[in-house]
Amino acid sequence: MLFKIRSAEERRRAQAGYSVGELLFYFGMVALAIAAIAWGANKVLNMYRTTKTQENLLILRMQIQQLFSGASDYSGLDNGMAIKAGLVPQAFVKGDNLFNAWGGAITLSPDSGNAAFTLSFEEIPQEECTRLATYQPDAWLTVSVNGNEASGKDVASIANSCTTSNSLIYTAR
Repeated sequence: MLFKIRSAEERRRAQAGYSVGELLFYFGMVALAIAAIAWGANKVLNMYRTTKTQENLLILRMQIQQLFSGASDYSGLDNGMAIKAGLVPQAFVKGDNLFNAWGGAITLSPDSGNAAFTLSFEEIPQEECTRLATYQPDAWLTVSVNGNEASGKDVASIANSCTTSNSLIYTAR
């Protein structure tokens, strides 16, 4: 007999495996699941970085204020002095420099009259900019977002001042 008619069961056994279309579908679903997990993990990581930065910002401000409480002004305050005096949370210290959680520089300095001090944070992502700029608004004399002085209570104005990469300057006494 030249041709043998096979039953559906025999044809299924003979195929053994998945078709290219089925494999592409399954790989696509796996890739989509991995992308969703990575996106969610990035959101969680950014929220963690923001929370830790807020905590460390508070600690740094309080440490500086405590150290200079008996001084007549903030003259002499800079990154090197703050690191040597142990004022800076370790999360900000990278060698002899200060960096925030997103890799931007942090600069400490007295203001022009030495009566107050500034904490400058560079390269803050847009999503975190508003949260950081509105953090404890009553604790700061001023907060500037990309050179624009902002009221911590005017969230809409701060959100509109934030761009892709931001500079935040906190001033305290």
